[in-house]
Amino acid sequence: MHIETRYLEINFPDSILSLKRMPAAVRVLSTIYFTLSIILIGSTFMVQKQLQEIEGQGNKTDVGITFPYFQLSIHNLSAMPFALVLSTLSDIKIWKFLLTGLNLIIGGSFIESNWNSSKEMFKFVFGLGILINIIMVILSFILSVIFGNERFNSYSDGNHVILVGFTIIYKQLLPETTIFNLKNVSIFSKNFRFKLLPIFLLCILTLIESLMKDCTELISVWITFFVCWTYLRFFQKLDLSETNLRQEGHSNPDEDIIMGDASDTFQLIYFFPDPLKPLLSPIFNFTYYLCCRKMKIIRPFETDDIEKGNSVAGKRGAKPTNVSSGSQTEDRRRQLALEVLQERMV
Repeated sequence: MHIETRYLEINFPDSILSLKRMPAAVRVLSTIYFTLSIILIGSTFMVQKQLQEIEGQGNKTDVGITFPYFQLSIHNLSAMPFALVLSTLSDIKIWKFLLTGLNLIIGGSFIESNWNSSKEMFKFVFGLGILINIIMVILSFILSVIFGNERFNSYSDGNHVILVGFTIIYKQLLPETTIFNLKNVSIFSKNFRFKLLPIFLLCILTLIESLMKDCTELISVWITFFVCWTYLRFFQKLDLSETNLRQEGHSNPDEDIIMGDASDTFQLIYFFPDPLKPLLSPIFNFTYYLCCRKMKIIRPFETDDIEKGNSVAGKRGAKPTNVSSGSQTEDRRRQLALEVLQERMV
């Protein structure tokens, strides 16, 4: 889709907007999400209306939890096992419901088609959603004990895996694709690409939750971002053999299976603006060293992993970074050649 005016140019890949055949996982997830969210929003509206009639017109009342099995809270331990799962696909805020629903149908269909795996889509939405909910329950309990603040005991309004996590995948699959381009406005002229979408959305959500003084939701947004990126970076397993990203010249089918995204362009530092990179880079490098080298919680990337990741990223349209060019690239190639030579000599 391409729309162009004097001041604005909007461009979306046709593959994103193609809904002729909704993939299986997205069809199931969408049905569950819309059903649970409509029930939750409708019941909340009815309860709020009843409370307003009792307490007087014009008084906005926080109805709290209307469906304990859909809304996650450390106060409802009996309903928590169900809420850990169901809250990943339910929202109570209308604006969030509309954005997430649209993102799930259109973006989810595009992502699942590219991944060519319904199982991976279920794993990403449900698996990471449940993991994030568990982290939020533990973290909220610890913070409420330390600070004694009821704000950390409040319920969680749904899950941000679809809203935040999908933007990370867009950056991965469509790094240099332009969403819109402001033209003929010298001060604001900007070519806004998918690779800028994650940090843009994070800033918007951070601002919204800060203004609403919702500490639980604010923490959830950033926890979701780091958990989703970590999974995509180190743990996601994809088979590229049936896609246009398959590795050429490999007779071994295992060569088309990639674990994570080791490309230079998908490093965490490249999600943040340039002014923050000198400050964040030492922190991220130390965290990587601690988790991968020292504690060995995560398998560190080898030269072959990075080369393969850069190859896949290049086919997706990613431009080489300063890290992946020049002498460092030559060093990697020499190291890779030595590793291959050593394998042949064994």
